[in-house]
Formats: sequence, structure tokens, C-alpha cells
Amino acid sequence: MKLTLRNLGRLREATIDLDKDLILLTGPNNTSKTYVAHALYGFGEEFHTNVSRAVGSALSEWVKERQESETVFRVDVVAFVDQYLRRILDELARAFRGRLTDILACGEEFVARAEARMDLDEAQLASARQALLAMDERQEWTTIGLTEHKVAGEPLWTFERLPKSAPLEVSGASALPRVDLPVRSFAYWRIAAAISDLFLRMPWYTHVLTAERAAIQLFSRELASKRTELVDDLMQLRSSAGHRADPRDALWETLGHRARRYPLAIRNSLLIANDPATYKGKTSSFAALADQLEGKVLGGAIRMDEEGEMSFHPSESDTRLSLHLSSSSVKALAGLSFFLRHVAEKSQFLIIDEPELNLHPDNQRRVARVLARIVRSGIKVLISTHSDYIIRELNNLIMLSADKDGSVRQRLGYDEEETLSPSQVGAYLFDSEKANPIPVTPTGIEVATIEREINALNTVSQDIYFTLFGGTGG
Repeated sequence: MKLTLRNLGRLREATIDLDKDLILLTGPNNTSKTYVAHALYGFGEEFHTNVSRAVGSALSEWVKERQESETVFRVDVVAFVDQYLRRILDELARAFRGRLTDILACGEEFVARAEARMDLDEAQLASARQALLAMDERQEWTTIGLTEHKVAGEPLWTFERLPKSAPLEVSGASALPRVDLPVRSFAYWRIAAAISDLFLRMPWYTHVLTAERAAIQLFSRELASKRTELVDDLMQLRSSAGHRADPRDALWETLGHRARRYPLAIRNSLLIANDPATYKGKTSSFAALADQLEGKVLGGAIRMDEEGEMSFHPSESDTRLSLHLSSSSVKALAGLSFFLRHVAEKSQFLIIDEPELNLHPDNQRRVARVLARIVRSGIKVLISTHSDYIIRELNNLIMLSADKDGSVRQRLGYDEEETLSPSQVGAYLFDSEKANPIPVTPTGIEVATIEREINALNTVSQDIYFTLFGGTGG
């Protein structure tokens, strides 16, 4: 699935392929990378809610002429998608466009001319149809109240009303807890899940580590994120109630302006940082990656006490450092460690703004390898970076995917779980107006602006050296 943004601030156009497992945004400063990353976070955060609404609207039309009774209707999902997919995509784009001022915490003038569009190519649609047929053959979707069969080789789903006392139990990666739902509500939800899982392929959960993550870790409580959450809820309540104009509206506008002075990505990061106890008791299946990050990059362990306060414990030492006394690299990576140890699940979308923050070049390379492991483990990753070290190490990992017998990896100390296929990676070079796709080849990614500066630096250094020292070494 490709998401296109046009006329967003100074950005004229950016089309991002969200089907890639690793998405890399790069380019000079002040070329819109950060607010594109924040916009993509907001898109992912609300994607499945918006899919359910768009599918429900289309499905209500579909079943009007096809419903056999008040309790049973049948849906040929492939035919439904073929007929309504463009409409669903357009509704998703409109819903996203309508939320941009809140997602980015910007004024309406910033997005006044903004447009959004979603597209799928024929290869993606064909692949999704095959996946749907394979899923049906494996009977992965069997559940109480839902039966499946085929007509002329196509999957056909039948939904039947259950007794009110009988709960519906859904199994699978996108499962809900046990719930009581009328048949139509359940059908809408299940088909929306099929479309988003197979045809649109967006992960079900989005997590972000912003460039402000070190400050968020240190000052989340002082920033009063709970108050921001309360005012957000009040604003939403007022909006849904449809209040008429009132002199007191000025108060609401002031509250809304102050509550939304931070983009959604930062607001949600504050909420998580301010309530670590919610996650502390959970150990993710990605905890081993947190161990690798802490041991190989940070040289110690990050721990959390009963009050949710983080501390750093250097290896081979009894020292315990509060986070504010720890190095800047620990502060910058504490959020990623927390995510991997307590939050991460497969089918998530992790967005990191400047993963190289405060890291020495050797650790930037190590972080690139950790990111590749995260991708290979089933989490989609988007990074915005200026780091030549990260990009070059990713190029190494892409090239090593061609090492079929593993001899080069073994000699150089790399693992197969760190390699990346070129087809997994999407890269974009931002200039003052546009995000330009960068070819990803078996030898990696070449970022013209970075290569140009490295060459310029080398040229200047050689000129100074030979001019002042005559090439003799002084």
C-alpha cells in the first residue's frame, strides 16, 4: 500500500510504500522528514479504526440486496473488495487528511492545501487474493458463529446470529477478547480485519520514538501528560456533542491549543512514559533483543523499579545510576529497550526519529544491526536518519543477504538474522519540496547528498594537507 501526501507545509509530494519492512527517510535538515514521520505515525495509529468505519459503510450497502434474513447474510469478500476498495481507500485518505491538524499539532493554514491518497497496485491485490484463499484452506478463520465454504473456488463467509448469552471467540493475530456482538457488527469487524490484514497490510499497533525521547524519559511527569489527556477527552466530548457557538468557545479553543501544542506522537509518548507500571509486568517475546541492545551497545542493563523509575546498571559493576545521571546514549536508547522488553509484538509498526542520537559511530553501526533483527523478527520499522554510519551498515546487511553459504558473514562476525533483502527496504531522499525514491539494489542504498558531502570533505582535507604540509606528513 502506498500513501501519498501532497502540499503538506513546504512538502509538495511524498509517496511512501508502506509494504516495505524497513523504510528509511533521509535528506538535509528542514526538508519535512520529521513531520512526515509524525504524520505516518498518526496514520498508523488510527488506521484500523478508520478501516472499520469505511468498511462498515460500504458493507451496509453491499448486504442490503443480498441479506437473506435478519440473522444471516453471506459475503464474497474478494468480490466485495473488487467493487468497493477504491471507495474504502478514498474514505481512509479523507479521514486521515481531516486529522492532520491534531496529528501534527499545527494550524489549519499548514494543511490548508494538503491532500492524501492511498493506492494498491495489481501485484499487491493479486497477492492478497491468494493469501485469502490460502487462509481459508487452512481454516484459520473458523470461529463460533462464522462458517466458511467455497463457491466456484472463491471463499464465501456466512455469519449467523448467536444466542445473546453465547460469546463470540475470535482466534488469530488480530483477536479481540471474548465479546458479545450482534451478527452484523461482528461481520463488519471481521471483514474490516481481512481487508486491513491482507489487502492493506498495515500493522495493528504503532509505536514511536521521537527525537525528543531523552527529554520525555526524564521529564514526562513534569510535563503533566495526564492533564493533556484529560483536555483531549474534553475536546473530543465537546466535538461529538455538537455544541453550538457559545462565548465560552474561546475557553475551549484556548484549552485545545495548549493541550495540542505537541504532536500526537509526542503526546502518546508522554502517556506511555508517565504510566510505565501498565507495561512493567509484561515481558515481550522481543526481550532478548533488549538484552542485546543493552549489552552490546550500552554496556549495561536498564532496569525499572516498582515506581516505574528507570536506572542504568553498568556491566561488571555494582553501580546503579538514575537515568538523569546516565550517559546521553543511555537516555536516547532507554525507550527502545523499554519497547523491546515490555511492549513489542509481531505485526507492529515502529517509527524512530534519528536512531543515531548521541551515539558514537561504532554504536550507530550496532544499532543498525539491532534494527535489522527487529525487522527480521516481524516488526515493520521506519527510521528518519542523517547517519552515514547507519546507512552504510544497512548496506552491508543488504549485501550480506547474497552470501548464500554464510562464509562471508562468519568471517566478518555477522549473523543471518541481521541480513536484509533489497526487496524489504524502501528509501527516500527528501529535498526542499519532494521525497524522491532511492533505488535499493543488491549493493544497498546510495544517498547522493551524504556521498557528496563526504567527497567534498575529503577533497578539502587533501587540499589543506598537500598545500600546508606538502604531502610529507609535516
